[in-house]
Amino acid sequence: MRRSPSWSSAEVAATVADYVAMFKAELAGAPYSKADHRRRLIGKLDNRSESAVERKHMNISAILREAGLPFIDGYKPLANYQESLRDAVLEVFALDRQLEELIERRLGATPASAPTPAAMGEALFEDPPEPEALAESVAGRKRQPVGRHFDYLEREAANRELGTLGEEFVFNLERIRLRAVGLRDLSNRVEWTARDRGDGFGYDISSYDESRRPLLIEVKTTNFQKRHPFLVTQNELLVSRERAMEYRVYRVFDFSNRPRCFVLTGAIDTSCRLAPTLYRASPGR
Repeated sequence: MRRSPSWSSAEVAATVADYVAMFKAELAGAPYSKADHRRRLIGKLDNRSESAVERKHMNISAILREAGLPFIDGYKPLANYQESLRDAVLEVFALDRQLEELIERRLGATPASAPTPAAMGEALFEDPPEPEALAESVAGRKRQPVGRHFDYLEREAANRELGTLGEEFVFNLERIRLRAVGLRDLSNRVEWTARDRGDGFGYDISSYDESRRPLLIEVKTTNFQKRHPFLVTQNELLVSRERAMEYRVYRVFDFSNRPRCFVLTGAIDTSCRLAPTLYRASPGR
């Protein structure tokens, strides 16, 4: 019997349930096998291939990211999905209280102190995520409301304890990096600007590159995975444009578990795809 090209509501429901089960395990720190999940799920579907199932899970990641929600590490967001899939995903995330509690727990997790880069004994810098080509319809799509959920991106950005620990981590990381390349004099001149001079400069750390040129570093810290989006202020965007040659964003991820970071160079709107999330309104015209 020939399968339908469109996924039925039963197939969509089974796929979303499988994704949620994996995500709950990941949030709880429990081991699981994506391959095992795919093989079990295929038995509930209409002759779908493993690659088709994997693409559908990547579609779910894209839906969650557009809604400002975390998603499974390892399933790179993939656009061009059925509207019925989006509706099913957002309904589950709005109603599943256990999933909400697990996300809340991860969101609020902070170590007692900033991890010490020198004691971690591993490479802390990774390459940035590869750019993603979004379909035009998806690129212009508005974020969808997600029931009673808080805005996790705003909550994370407002978590001053997490932000401060992330800044301390990068401050120490920069001093260690400069000493490692023989620039001990400059390592002693790294400045934690947000702490020592205030947080209105549009960056958090003042440092140097290996050619002794100044760097302005804005630190964005998350307990979630590498591709989790982050919020940017108007001031940060303007400073990154005005001082693009010096400006860097250090994206620190998986902070409370195994912190690593990647670096974005130059104006933020050239290294990231920006979407408006908030406007300041003054009554009257």
